[in-house]
Amino acid sequence: MVDRILWDPMNDPKSRVLVENLRLCPVCGSLSTRHAAGCAMCGWHGAFDHTPCRVTAAFSGLLDRCPDLAEMIRMRRLIEARDAIRPSASAPAGPVDLDA
Repeated sequence: MVDRILWDPMNDPKSRVLVENLRLCPVCGSLSTRHAAGCAMCGWHGAFDHTPCRVTAAFSGLLDRCPDLAEMIRMRRLIEARDAIRPSASAPAGPVDLDA
């Protein structure tokens, strides 16, 4: 099961944006972006399913089946959290005491 810290479309804006930009193919069940011309898996060009709960379930299933993808997302979130709390690398560090 997917960690809620990793994937929480109800409370996490990044997860919500992802759901809003994905769609589900009614023919083969694969996910694609809303801007794709058709389904990359089966070539379907008709109406797609944009129901948030179905898209969320499909993406959660994808993360369950692809632990490497889940780990990549988890690492990205950890890096973003770290960068948000530490000073910027470009910020001046202050004077260096060479006699210390």
